Amino acid sequence: MVDSVKQYNLAGVASQVELGKAGSKIDGASSSDQVSLKKNDNTLAQAIVADGTAANNAVTLSQLDGISDYKFSTATYTVNYNDGTVALDTFNANATILAVSVEKGAGNWTGSTSNTNITVGTASDNSLLFTEFDLTSQTIDETNHTFNSQTTVNAYVTDGGASSGTAIINIQYSGTTV
Repeated sequence: MVDSVKQYNLAGVASQVELGKAGSKIDGASSSDQVSLKKNDNTLAQAIVADGTAANNAVTLSQLDGISDYKFSTATYTVNYNDGTVALDTFNANATILAVSVEKGAGNWTGSTSNTNITVGTASDNSLLFTEFDLTSQTIDETNHTFNSQTTVNAYVTDGGASSGTAIINIQYSGTTV
């Protein structure tokens, strides 16, 4: 029985409304500020929405993923004097490497020579993103390189006689990694 009659002679409905016989439900009983969509077995149901077009609209997962594809990020890696080739990360197509910096980390690169170097690049171009390691200061290469396909970025460490030391590599990029 209806307790009250609203405007236009329409009565209110229960806090849980079933859509069709044994169908999905709209449930407002669990909280006064939430609405749940439920299957007929009372488990939560999936809501299908269109892409949001206004500031207060819901967004789809594809819209959210599209925004994160272009966010600015920095990834930091540490390499050792004797690491050789190190796979740092794999960047997805359309990721842009904005800048790469390399600076001396822990250790003093004892025994280093002019042959001691770190470059950052790809299998096809070892110094595509960073060309020369300077033991005395942080060095930055601003590359603004965009990958056309999924690509692994490597550090190439040449000890040049060094017997200790680490370096910190920072990659600033826009896009996503695997």
